Amino acid sequence: MVYLFIILSCQLFLLVNRFVYGQFIPGLRLGHTANTVGNKIYFIGGYNFAKSIPTSEIFYLNKETDTWEEIKSQGIKLPFKVEHTANIGGINQDIIFIMGGLIGDTNLLYQFDTKTNIVSIPIIQGKVPTSRAFMSSVNFEGKIYVFSGQNSDDIYFNSFDILDTINLRWEIGSLINAPTPRSKHTSTLVNNVIYYIGGMQLNGNYISMNDIYQYDIGKSTWSLKKSTLALGDVPGPRGGHSAVLVEDKICIYGGIYSPKETIAMLDTTTLVWTIPQFNNPKAPKLPNLVYHTATMKDNYNMFIAFGNDTDVRVLNNNFYMFDFKNFQWNIFTVKEVAKTKDPDTPMAPSPTSPMVESHKPFIISLSVGLAIIGLAAIVIISVIVYRRTKRNRNFENRNLPETVTDNPYPTNFSQNMIGYQHTPTTTRQYNSSQLREQSNHEIIPQYAQQLRESPYHEFIPQYAQQSTQFREQPFIPQYTQQPQIISPPQERNLGSERPPYY
Repeated sequence: MVYLFIILSCQLFLLVNRFVYGQFIPGLRLGHTANTVGNKIYFIGGYNFAKSIPTSEIFYLNKETDTWEEIKSQGIKLPFKVEHTANIGGINQDIIFIMGGLIGDTNLLYQFDTKTNIVSIPIIQGKVPTSRAFMSSVNFEGKIYVFSGQNSDDIYFNSFDILDTINLRWEIGSLINAPTPRSKHTSTLVNNVIYYIGGMQLNGNYISMNDIYQYDIGKSTWSLKKSTLALGDVPGPRGGHSAVLVEDKICIYGGIYSPKETIAMLDTTTLVWTIPQFNNPKAPKLPNLVYHTATMKDNYNMFIAFGNDTDVRVLNNNFYMFDFKNFQWNIFTVKEVAKTKDPDTPMAPSPTSPMVESHKPFIISLSVGLAIIGLAAIVIISVIVYRRTKRNRNFENRNLPETVTDNPYPTNFSQNMIGYQHTPTTTRQYNSSQLREQSNHEIIPQYAQQLRESPYHEFIPQYAQQSTQFREQPFIPQYTQQPQIISPPQERNLGSERPPYY
């Protein structure tokens, strides 16, 4: 009941915010993806703990109007996706291709058309790769490069798959001199070279940030480079972090395991790490997030969304903007997102119509009242169900059988016991008071004891209730060594249960 009330409260909170602030309010999540198409940042999937049944939501942040918009996608329903990868493709670079994920699915690939809001399963030629999660991908000239990853059984994949989103064909990339299989790493495109940073290996060790693997797309070759830190060290190893390109530097943020620095930047020309010093007078400590997303809102501002806060081990309910021009960072609520383009400029209030503004007290009061009424209804229904169940039990106890026979078994067993019959004995009469005073072993007929000692003891039925209450109809003995029937696997309903990898 408590769980039901929490879910109801979360849904009510989101509904109230939608009316009060006039826009869709996304719930907390982790393991999602974020891709920029035009002036919109599209968020897909992730584990949303406000949902009683996990589903894959698609919504976007409009960078021009500063609003969240939920998408009611057309076509097929996108299955639950978490720790998948998604990237841009198509002739016009306006289709998001969604691959893999932690939860098993019969289809590896889905596509979401940002023009029509239609989700579909594309028909791709070539050998289809194995579905997996915690992989990384980049997009270059209509091709998506997907490297390594793992599945829910902790199986790591040494594969380099290339999806041609224009000709709709799978290709196999070269693995000569490629890095060892890994997961929870990042891949960042710099010109026509992909930089692979961090992650976790099969043996459970996290990869040193000193090892920078590069894949040259033009030459189809792998190479290993060694990085250094300006102060003589490198950032701590990590996985589940994010990486974006800021001019000619790769900025990594957050991660799990033992990151010594929450944020660090790699110069792609000199391969030297630096630790940028960001200022925020109100919050001097940077939050360390994992399984979040980082996207560039413009040339100098990195937008951090959702994820899990490893410092306090709770879901992150704020958004963060890092200004690489002035080296300041700020915290935003859901309605303040994308409001600050210059830290010296005061933050503009969220757009709210005068009608909504004038009705805020009424809406809030109504919402609180509905919440109280909902809780009261749950309590009343629970009490009614409890009393009805208790009354039914009392009624069953008063209606005990007046006649009990010594032979509660059929006189002829199934074909498995051909030739074994039993002659009924005489019937004995009991009244209800005598039955209540009798112990269980006095009521059980002697026939059962004889059957236990016979070669047919394995056919003895199990008593569902060894008490003074007996069924009016005799028990039907069941053959205990029936072949086991294995049901086909079903999709797991996670509910509020967290996935095992968090």
